[in-house]
Amino acid sequence: MDITVILLAAAILAIAGLSAWAIKLWIEVFRNRASIRKSNEQHRQFLCSSLTILARSLVHEQVNPTEGCIRIKTILDMLDPALGKTEEYQVFTTIYDATTHMPIGEARKTLKLSERNRLDTERELLEQHHQERIKQAAQALLTQFNPDSIFKEA
Repeated sequence: MDITVILLAAAILAIAGLSAWAIKLWIEVFRNRASIRKSNEQHRQFLCSSLTILARSLVHEQVNPTEGCIRIKTILDMLDPALGKTEEYQVFTTIYDATTHMPIGEARKTLKLSERNRLDTERELLEQHHQERIKQAAQALLTQFNPDSIFKEA
């Protein structure tokens, strides 16, 4: 057998093997992309569901208004940062921005009682001032992200 034929056969086998491997890798890429899309959609559905729960809790006064606003603003930012900037939902960002200087958790516990009371009064005044806007925005969220439509939006 001629050396040229042997080399040509080896090259064809190498090309065929590499082609099969490339096809296998592309199939994996497509599967991974589908898996990532599915995971992203599940995460989005979870965020939308969390929004409706928090909004309903705000409307029914089952959660502290400041805490609800902070959580909603954070979720809106994860879904679409532009949402928190809309006039309809701006109050969540307003409350968030106005309370970022207030310590929470263990840091709050270390404050002197007078400082804690001062911050509580500041927060309560802020909540009272924005009470209607908070409820309106929460109601708007319930309309936009209602259980019948949250899983249909892309």
